[in-house]
Amino acid sequence: MAITIIDACEVLSHLGGERILDVRRPDEFAEGHIPGARNVTVTLHEQDPGHAAFIAGVEAAFPSKDQPLIVYCRSGVRSAAAARILSHAGYEDLRDYSGSWLDWTSDPSRPVER
Repeated sequence: MAITIIDACEVLSHLGGERILDVRRPDEFAEGHIPGARNVTVTLHEQDPGHAAFIAGVEAAFPSKDQPLIVYCRSGVRSAAAARILSHAGYEDLRDYSGSWLDWTSDPSRPVER
């Protein structure tokens, strides 16, 4: 299962497709997020080494594992980890927006949903 690194242009081309996963904490998500993104928090220092709760949350939000799924966080660290976790869980077309929220908000012309 490949993980593709993408930039903001690619994210913009997928807006409205409802296949964008924000893995930040709920309070970060509430402050603003990419339009259409769904929030399922990944915790990197979790007691559950298999990340069962995270995977179950993503499967509930995005049950189709063969369609593209864009993953982002604040700076790219959590999104990269989440993409690896989801790849091991069977997601086939993962796209890690490595610039994540910091990059997205660096351009005021990009839309933000609250």
